[in-house]
Amino acid sequence: MNRYEEIKKIADRYYNGIENDENRAICFEHSQAVADCAKEIAEKENYNPELVQIAGYLHDCAQYLEHGHHHAFRSSVMARDMLVSSALFSTEEIHRIMNSIARHSDKDRVDGICDEILKNADLLARKRCGDPVSDAAMERIKNYL
Repeated sequence: MNRYEEIKKIADRYYNGIENDENRAICFEHSQAVADCAKEIAEKENYNPELVQIAGYLHDCAQYLEHGHHHAFRSSVMARDMLVSSALFSTEEIHRIMNSIARHSDKDRVDGICDEILKNADLLARKRCGDPVSDAAMERIKNYL
């Protein structure tokens, strides 16, 4: 069983509920791009790619579904609910994914390897999609370009 694909199916049910067609398309594109970049970076860093790939796919779910403040924290809570409902993850794995998602917006702070991979994947995906990134972000991701 591929846990990433299973979680993606659960998340996609939520994402398909986004009413605005443009926002729904952006959500799918960005979520997939960050998941792909997270997997790529994890493999380069000799870190298990599965958890960061899942975190990448879920990292902005609240931003697209709730449009509220503190999207990183809210996304971690929504991700927890999806992970728990799947019954595929240990408590430790759920906490690792939740923490990475909750911390992904704080790019000025250095956290654990899983957190840093997600932060870098978010920036790398934005760069590859042609979005503007700051000089500080470029410095952070230069080893992955």
